[in-house]
Amino acid sequence: MLPAPPLGTILGAVGLWLLFRPKEAVSPAPALGLIGFGLCAAGVAAGFVVVLGAGFRLSGDAAPEPVASAFWPAAAILVLCLSAAAAFATRGVRSRVEAQQLAGDTPVEYRRWQAAQRDYDEDPSRLATCEDLQPIEAEMRRSGVLVTLQVDRYLRAACRIDGPALAQRFALAPSVAYSEHMEPDRGGFDVPAAHIACSRHLSAITTLHPDEAPAGTASFPA
Repeated sequence: MLPAPPLGTILGAVGLWLLFRPKEAVSPAPALGLIGFGLCAAGVAAGFVVVLGAGFRLSGDAAPEPVASAFWPAAAILVLCLSAAAAFATRGVRSRVEAQQLAGDTPVEYRRWQAAQRDYDEDPSRLATCEDLQPIEAEMRRSGVLVTLQVDRYLRAACRIDGPALAQRFALAPSVAYSEHMEPDRGGFDVPAAHIACSRHLSAITTLHPDEAPAGTASFPA
């Protein structure tokens, strides 16, 4: 009978590695030890049957009935154990990569954007829109409207806009206008949108459209 590779021993070694590998390589899952033990036991048993059955098949001898009947089920279990062992072996590596990304290995542009948002939130006097929209932005922040920085010169304000009152309160530049309209989204559906926009400086404050504003939403200017 030709020698066959010690698959059961290989699965046993993989299972033991999953059980006792260094802590820093292990993803924090409470059941990982039990899973490794189960892989070890199932892999050794299935590998033993597969090795015996393969040996008989290669030599041309008739395998005992228990070995012959269990050969294909054991082969399937062995494949599943190998696949699971490979998945768990790479799980810790993926977890470390993700942790490094969250800890600071993110793109420079994204970190700058996060810092700009944080600085804007922490300083109520900071303004981010163009010079024509800054009086509106400043009044919104002073009056307690939740204003968040989206990107440079673009903000989102959690309020509805009273168009006539806006025009009466502020000396709006010719390039500044408030509009309520429907915009197509990525799914091809029209969604309500409202903006105070400056066409000269390409700056805007997105607000809540009357059709989407929840009951009790503040109106600006009050």
